[in-house]
Amino acid sequence: MGQFFQLSGLDRSAQYQRKLEHNRVAFKALILDIDATLTPQQKSYLLKRLATLAEDFQQLAQAG
Repeated sequence: MGQFFQLSGLDRSAQYQRKLEHNRVAFKALILDIDATLTPQQKSYLLKRLATLAEDFQQLAQAG
């Protein structure tokens, strides 16, 4: 997921880059706000689910 937030090397206009950065910061704040509302059980479930999704995406990327 870290690569999702890394945008170096892309040829984008300065205005587009500013908007992209603004959206990245807003998305991160949203995730942190949601995280603060989760119970320990919800957080545990979410982390397991995200790990499963990450594995699925990795397998898809390797397949092709």
